Amino acid sequence: MVASMDGVDSVQTARLTGRPLKEVDFSDLRLLHSNPEVMATLGGVRTPEETQCFLKACCEHWQQHGFGLWAFREKHSMDFVGRGGLRKATLEHGNEIELTYALSREYWGRGFATEMALASIEVAFDVLYISSLVALILEGNASSKKVIDRAGFRYERDVLWSGKSHQLYRLTRQGWDSLDPNHY
Repeated sequence: MVASMDGVDSVQTARLTGRPLKEVDFSDLRLLHSNPEVMATLGGVRTPEETQCFLKACCEHWQQHGFGLWAFREKHSMDFVGRGGLRKATLEHGNEIELTYALSREYWGRGFATEMALASIEVAFDVLYISSLVALILEGNASSKKVIDRAGFRYERDVLWSGKSHQLYRLTRQGWDSLDPNHY
């Protein structure tokens, strides 16, 4: 799925280019985080100050771990499509690497979330050699469930995350390697 990778600093798919989130992405993130439809399954609308804290944490994650969330842009227009990637998450049973993504409303239903997810998974397994990824889906979020189903994740259990009931799905490197490429 990924056309090219330069370590984890950039990813290219058929329609998207991704690079680590940076301070210059604040305006795009602020618009994303202020949309009630987008944020309905991501903890609710964030203030500009909360978005600034989120962005700062994303930048620090990249510095500490060498991977994180990318700002994804449509290749031809360079319009901001969304953010997505990998991040460390501490769950009740220990530390995990989480696949995460959020798209601007105008890009919903066009396969961009799946494209972002697959690019992130390829980096996780083929560049970072991570053995297992999780995805946390708020109960009732059918759209995200479709994305992770297409990517090969399997339901593991219900968890409490950020004070809300979520379903935890997992994809192992072995599971990814065994998927038929026509699966997506």
